[in-house]
Amino acid sequence: MQPGRDATGRAGSDSRWTALLGQPVRAARVSWERFFDVDVPTALRLDFDGGPVWFVAGMPDASNPEMVSIPGDEIMVVFTASKMRQLGWMDPSFPE
Repeated sequence: MQPGRDATGRAGSDSRWTALLGQPVRAARVSWERFFDVDVPTALRLDFDGGPVWFVAGMPDASNPEMVSIPGDEIMVVFTASKMRQLGWMDPSFPE
């Protein structure tokens, strides 16, 4: 992708998106954090028949890429509850 170019594309047959494309969202949840007395959404979980996907407002931590800096101005896409726990989401109602 080059700056100023359209970033659209299609998920290939080996993509994690394949099981989710064209499927209705069955449930949605938001994870909130409090920063400087303001509630901020930090992640959105969408549940599909093909499984969940999380959109996380964060960036991999430069000193430890297995962790995430929250909040961030980047969006990470996560496909497994175990990866969400690895990134620091310990609320059992959110990653499960």
